[in-house]
Amino acid sequence: MKYQIKNEYINIDNYSPFSHINEVSKEYRKEKFKLPIININNSIIPIHPDTFKDLKLDNNNILFYIDVYPTASFRTVYNKEKNIFIKLPLLREITRGIRNLPKKELDRSKSANNLLKELNIKHFNYLDEIPIYNENENYNYIIRKIPSKNITPLFTIIRKKSLNQKRMYILIKRLINVWLEIATHGIFLEFHTQNILIDKDLNIYYRDLSDVRSYKYNLLPSYPTNEIDLMTLSFDKTFCEQNLEHIFRYYNELDKTIIIKYIKKRIKYYKLTFRDYSLTFPRNSKERIPIKIEKTIYR
Repeated sequence: MKYQIKNEYINIDNYSPFSHINEVSKEYRKEKFKLPIININNSIIPIHPDTFKDLKLDNNNILFYIDVYPTASFRTVYNKEKNIFIKLPLLREITRGIRNLPKKELDRSKSANNLLKELNIKHFNYLDEIPIYNENENYNYIIRKIPSKNITPLFTIIRKKSLNQKRMYILIKRLINVWLEIATHGIFLEFHTQNILIDKDLNIYYRDLSDVRSYKYNLLPSYPTNEIDLMTLSFDKTFCEQNLEHIFRYYNELDKTIIIKYIKKRIKYYKLTFRDYSLTFPRNSKERIPIKIEKTIYR
């Protein structure tokens, strides 16, 4: 079953306070384009056209082109022929920073892949990744496999209100359980609407393994220097602010207190410890240095 790429273009508004920052060329944002496949030091490498231009490569390096479609993250593209995603370095600024793809992100992808395959969590799956290394990090890339299921990004489901109230309550509770159970293993997913895909049975598929963090397994983040801060930031900002808040913004008929009570109950069940405050990134600075704020209403 081929991935329905059109679902990538029904995104959530106001995803980031810096969403207005996007240096990707407009022709590579929401339309099919030709992705150059180049030969560098006898390695065959896919390269984003903007990166090709920024590196001032010679057209003689191009072996051929393949048709791809951008996804919501822009630097990850979809190849319909092979039904795969390809995550590429994109040496331009999107929201808070340059979207390169250094070795440490490929290492994190590889390690997270190995960790998650050891878990057996109900209703949870992830998209397997194959990191491809190069001596020059500008030519690194990741191949992301797509399961033979009809899966849809969570932001599309929210924006289109594809689920009725009952099924949305079920999905929210499943998302909560999945995040919290994985956290008991000391593993923290970047669990926002862009990285979550859903099938018709409300099973969850996580994508982007290079964003998985863990102190226990040495998948070190560049922010929070301890596990409790990382867990607090990941849950309060990523899961609640960039996930639940969007759901309740579009599904405003849902009773938020039901979910708040459910979260408190499940945190107690899983015996997880958070700070008695929340952490977030400042909205007036692109620096990713967490700051303390009042504790989220969700826990």
